[in-house]
Amino acid sequence: MGAISFLGGGALEWIIWLANPLYIFALSLFIGSNRSSILIATMATAIALSFLGWHKILVAENGRMASIVGLSAGYWLWVSSLLILMIGSIGYFRKR
Repeated sequence: MGAISFLGGGALEWIIWLANPLYIFALSLFIGSNRSSILIATMATAIALSFLGWHKILVAENGRMASIVGLSAGYWLWVSSLLILMIGSIGYFRKR
């Protein structure tokens, strides 16, 4: 539901979700051998890593917030996929 989270008052949560379409866009640029993939992948990674500074997150449209008690494997898998694309783009285009 990340794409429409801003409708329920989750503007900041929506910004974090934007790392996903940025990742897909960077991946398509990388496949097309466009150097812009480095910038877009870096932006997506920075957005995802900014979530580490959050202490609470919106859990309902009525404004109810809940504490973030931990980050599990799903978060780290997501961030690692973003990092792999970013590092891969830098390495690939550095050699060209």
